[in-house]
Amino acid sequence: MFRVLFSASYPVLPFFFLFSVTCWAEKNQYLCDIPLSCGNFQSISYPFGLKGGPKNCGDPNYLLTCENNKTILYWHSAKYLVQEINRQKETIRVVDAALQENICSFLPLSPLPFGGPGDNQYEYDWRLGERIRFMSCENPVNFSPYVETGPCLSRIHGSKYALFGNVEVSEIPDMCRVDWEAMVSSIKCRMNNCSYLDIYEGMLNGFELSWSFIRCEQCKGRGYCRFKDEYDYSKVVGCCSNDFTYEYPTTAV
Repeated sequence: MFRVLFSASYPVLPFFFLFSVTCWAEKNQYLCDIPLSCGNFQSISYPFGLKGGPKNCGDPNYLLTCENNKTILYWHSAKYLVQEINRQKETIRVVDAALQENICSFLPLSPLPFGGPGDNQYEYDWRLGERIRFMSCENPVNFSPYVETGPCLSRIHGSKYALFGNVEVSEIPDMCRVDWEAMVSSIKCRMNNCSYLDIYEGMLNGFELSWSFIRCEQCKGRGYCRFKDEYDYSKVVGCCSNDFTYEYPTTAV
């Protein structure tokens, strides 16, 4: 960083930035016309493919697995059941494979792998979902948004409460510890009026991941990845390069 100092006797000159921005999007080599299917998914296509399928169908980093007629995503050593692929939103909705309907305990076995914009495959939009923390507390907690998880979950995993929403660490009571975290796309209840079953149903519905970050692969060594919103890395517009000239401002000091 540097500064240019000017005498007060000099006039102030205008400040200009002249940008010439070029953006592009290329057709990917892994597009193919062969329909892939597994279970309820009858048209699995780019960027997704199936392991064991044609090599040019689907990006190698986005291969799904078909097991017992169920579409599976293995990601960061965790196993997820694919519930929905939304082409318009460019999202895939998944649920932790450790969750089972009508089972007493539903605490997932897979840790949260979300790394933010540096993740090379998927991005979670934290603004569109809820983070749930399962907690153990030595003393009773009698205020919302703490939800009792019921005797079943407490007996098996030692957790007594579930806490969801944007809560700062400083707001967690003393003598409480966070045992686990999970994500859900939505919960059908208000923060101060949720039950154990509401959280259970929300987790069975899963959470959404964006795959639009794959477009950034085209940018390596050629430009930068452009996002729709500087605060939302889940929506990629494309790749751009900057060729610009500028004149520095001259300010009297």
